[in-house]
Amino acid sequence: MANALIGTRSLPRKSISFQASFRRPAAQFLIAAAYEMIGFPRCGVLDELRSCRWKIHPKRTCIMWTHEESIEVVATPERIWKLFSDVAGWKIWNAGIEHIEVHGPFAEGTTFTMQPPGSEAFESRLTSVRENEAFTDETVIDGTRVEVHHGIVPLDEGRSRIIYSTTISGPAAAEIGPFVTEDFRSVLLSLKRLAEA
Repeated sequence: MANALIGTRSLPRKSISFQASFRRPAAQFLIAAAYEMIGFPRCGVLDELRSCRWKIHPKRTCIMWTHEESIEVVATPERIWKLFSDVAGWKIWNAGIEHIEVHGPFAEGTTFTMQPPGSEAFESRLTSVRENEAFTDETVIDGTRVEVHHGIVPLDEGRSRIIYSTTISGPAAAEIGPFVTEDFRSVLLSLKRLAEA
């Protein structure tokens, strides 16, 4: 799940919140956190998440979880932006979206409602929009904030790199992080195929 969670895993039908939906991974991350606090820099659980980082804030009241995924595409930033800004068309290249509705122009402050297959809909907000460069969306549920930055880096010879950077903060950050981002690779591959078509 996630905001423009343009790449979101379907949530269980009975899921009420992030916190209620992802309990088993939470235990793994709490164990990982305990290892790090007593002096081990990493543990097996975290090693499996190659591009993911997390930390416990000093007051230990909030966990932050980050992840980055990218892909090179033979397409211009303008071509990729056309797909990004067509919110209604996201479900063409994102299997994690069953229904989506945007409530205004593709601009900062606009909200949209998205429903993953078999789950309840949730609302997200565009917090930053820079044409042909990047946009960021944000979803907040039960005190956990999910922010996904979708960047486009121009390369030579008509190529670009698409980068998804995710930051999750709040009491359920470590629980939901892997679930929010686990299908980003397949979403990016679908986006690549469409952009290059």
